Amino acid sequence: MTPVGRNRIALIALGLALLVIAAVAPIRSPGTTPHARPGLDRMMAFHDTLWCGSLPRSSEAWTTLHDLGVRTLISVDGAMPDVEAATSHGLRYIHLPMSYGVITTEQQRRLVAAAHDALAQGPVYVHCHHGHHRCAAAAAVMTVGLGHLTPDAAMKQMTICRTSPSYTGLWNTVADMTPLPMTEVEQVSRDFPQAVAPRGMVASMTEAQDALDQFKAQKPADWQPAQAARLAEIFRHLQVDAAIESYPPAFANALDDTWKQADALEQELARANRTPGRATTILERLETSCTACHKAHRR
Repeated sequence: MTPVGRNRIALIALGLALLVIAAVAPIRSPGTTPHARPGLDRMMAFHDTLWCGSLPRSSEAWTTLHDLGVRTLISVDGAMPDVEAATSHGLRYIHLPMSYGVITTEQQRRLVAAAHDALAQGPVYVHCHHGHHRCAAAAAVMTVGLGHLTPDAAMKQMTICRTSPSYTGLWNTVADMTPLPMTEVEQVSRDFPQAVAPRGMVASMTEAQDALDQFKAQKPADWQPAQAARLAEIFRHLQVDAAIESYPPAFANALDDTWKQADALEQELARANRTPGRATTILERLETSCTACHKAHRR
């Protein structure tokens, strides 16, 4: 073979190698635009080895994540993740479903602890359903909590991900976020589930109505904190139900407001010097919120 021929083959081989590298090269942080990858609608960097994006739906998506070096997926979607498909591609899942509302302090701690441990094993991919809202907020909480980004920088990434301004709870959570001391991260329980079964929205709504009826059947002086805690838990589960994807942002905000009222009721009933009048007022606000939500969004 002539020198010209050998050089031509070498150039072709180099070109093919560059194409392969481009296909799987990590998206460096901070990303300036979401990237589409084979099998994934969008993928956005919040850190050199922590990305967020859309739900993996195909074998092509799993292969893309594996080739990028991802070893852990953290789903914050309400739907159960495909653990079997992930495992078959050498990936593991952590499922920490969250709502479109305020991310509670406990949820923040678990997200940061999960990211901390997972990043020690390799790159991490955080996803919700579409890759716009919840996963971006979760990635923001993780990177701010671990000290990789400031709240302002993290919110800039959320803007690039097109996180809706309507989800004020997500934005407020990140705005108020601060780095977590490592001693606090280490105290978080590591019982991270691979998959959490969702509760049906109709069943949850029925259970919530039963809980409200129980309150109305009793005198305010007999109300117990556990009753309000049950109501708050129901609304928290409703917030992460996969069916919420088919509703407008106003529905998620209404659920968040209702949960806050239930949480406030629990705190009031737990007070040693509680006043029945205040508890009654909170319950009335909660019922008003439920009624308004039903009128606007019931199908």
